[in-house]
Amino acid sequence: LAATLDMYGDLGDDAYVSARQVNDESIHKHDAFAQGFGTFGELRAELRGETFAERTRPSQWLRGS
Repeated sequence: LAATLDMYGDLGDDAYVSARQVNDESIHKHDAFAQGFGTFGELRAELRGETFAERTRPSQWLRGS
């Protein structure tokens, strides 16, 4: 997500990003999953060390809430 902020740094704080990744494990009997989402403003604040209750969920952003 940090690389996305760098690549699309000209987008405003209201832009939204959602990313998911699955690592298929060959040694372990389970896979590793990662997910991240939020507005650019929320993610920028997080990278500055700021904390907040929760990020905007995809459904909230799509509804404009």
